[in-house]
Amino acid sequence: MNKHYSPALAQKMAGLLAEQGHFGASGDILSWEDQSDRRQYTVVYPCEFDDMARLIFTLPTITRNIYVTVSDGDAVLVRRVLGTAESQELEAGIVPGNVLLLDDPRLAAHGIRGVIFLLSNLFNCLDNLPAAIACDGETYPVLSVAFLTGEEHRIWKEAGHDALMDHWAAAGKDLIAFGRA
Repeated sequence: MNKHYSPALAQKMAGLLAEQGHFGASGDILSWEDQSDRRQYTVVYPCEFDDMARLIFTLPTITRNIYVTVSDGDAVLVRRVLGTAESQELEAGIVPGNVLLLDDPRLAAHGIRGVIFLLSNLFNCLDNLPAAIACDGETYPVLSVAFLTGEEHRIWKEAGHDALMDHWAAAGKDLIAFGRA
């Protein structure tokens, strides 16, 4: 069950990120085993426009989605959240617009209730990232991951996706700032 990630996919993502022009020349591939002893992989790149922020994305093993975010939050915690998304994908599938609620006191300490999965170009610094990447005969959808506060989750749940996007626009939401509007 511990399928290794695709080195070709890692190289393809590195090339796409280099084209963005906002991130360091190389990233660190980090891995750990989840509760089911499945190895999960994430890659962490430094951001050139913000010393505190990093771009973090998954290298899928037995799922297809690549989850990507840019955050100034604790890199280990953010990596675990992306790994949780990959595990959730095994159970129920994840598509743009889905929300994953997370019950983690480390996230709650920052006012974070969950994440929302959106199209790959959600972040301005990733505006040229494609919606999917073809590699090794497979197609890997690329989904941006944005952290949600309790209030943002309430808006999404009661009024829907478009209302949340309008709220973010009106509030000037900083998607990189961990747990802050």
